[in-house]
Amino acid sequence: MVPDQKILDYKQYLADMRAREQLAMKEGGPFMLTEEQIHVINRARIVTGAAIHPDTGTLISWPFRMSSFLFLGVPLTVGLTMAPPTTFNTFFWQWLNQTYFAGLNFYNRNASNLATNMNVFLGFTAAAASGVFMAVFMRKLLGGMALRMNPGN
Repeated sequence: MVPDQKILDYKQYLADMRAREQLAMKEGGPFMLTEEQIHVINRARIVTGAAIHPDTGTLISWPFRMSSFLFLGVPLTVGLTMAPPTTFNTFFWQWLNQTYFAGLNFYNRNASNLATNMNVFLGFTAAAASGVFMAVFMRKLLGGMALRMNPGN
């Protein structure tokens, strides 16, 4: 829940400290830190490690950080399991789930793998279509089986 500007400030602080350390090593002198600086460096490493992509160095949008998964995954799970079993609800919640996970995977991808935007789009389309199809198909199949097993309803 750290604001984006604070994350960028931490990133710059770490870069500045690395530059100071390199300069001290180059000059042959000691690189001394205060307790406060050590505390800030540790906090900066934790925050930037969770919010800055390790390959690209860019800021990951809040919804697609792994630290946000719980806050967004729980509502998706509740929607998938608790929504009334209509075809629209099944389609909507499956599509939303696939879209969120496609974004999560894209923003946390291995950036050295040069997948084109078209490949990413086709992969998302295939995953979303198959997820929606299987959910609707299974809901219809299992819904019919439930009626046959309990004819009183």
